[in-house]
Amino acid sequence: MLVGRIGGAYGIKGWLRVTSFTDPNDNIFSYTPWQLHSLVDGKLQQTVTPMQGKSHGKGLIVQLENVADRDQAEKFRGLEIHVDRELMPAPDDGQFYWSD
Repeated sequence: MLVGRIGGAYGIKGWLRVTSFTDPNDNIFSYTPWQLHSLVDGKLQQTVTPMQGKSHGKGLIVQLENVADRDQAEKFRGLEIHVDRELMPAPDDGQFYWSD
């Protein structure tokens, strides 16, 4: 299930800017691990675990496990963040997920 997208590197210590499609935005940090998919062909590129995440201005930033510098972080630019459907709570009556 698509829950967000990685925008690019933030700073020099490997943090990344994240756009969340969850409500509220920071709920994206509750669902792990993240499966990162290519925006071009949708193929799974890598499975990662967020170590830290927080609000920053109007967006979010995250530090992934084993990503320690800007060069490593830039490799994740533009990837979509997916999680297993089983990690998501069941929708309330009259509500649904976009993927449904």
